[in-house]
Amino acid sequence: MITCESCDRHFRVEDEACPFCSRRSPAMTKALNVIGGGFTALVLAACYGVGGFEDDPPQDSGDTSDQIDADSDGFNATEDCDDTDPAVNPAANEVCDDTIDNDCDGDTDAADSDCAI
Repeated sequence: MITCESCDRHFRVEDEACPFCSRRSPAMTKALNVIGGGFTALVLAACYGVGGFEDDPPQDSGDTSDQIDADSDGFNATEDCDDTDPAVNPAANEVCDDTIDNDCDGDTDAADSDCAI
């Protein structure tokens, strides 16, 4: 067992990184320094898979619903209860006599606490 220089927890010397904070173990760092150059990239690609390094950003899932703002009111389709009307969004004030949930809180008109008498 060795002690991580970053988080002071103990882990196995044969581990390539601290399982608690992901800092590389001295043994793995030394091995990488010995290997050197382009071969290091090859070894890392073999260990993690091409494009699979731990610090890579998450891959796009193809779901764009969290990016679409059809009515350009500053709220995407997953937040906005009516993404076709810019006057209806979570930051809007409830209009108390139009039968619309203007502020996307699930209540309309008299049922909305913003309109309580």
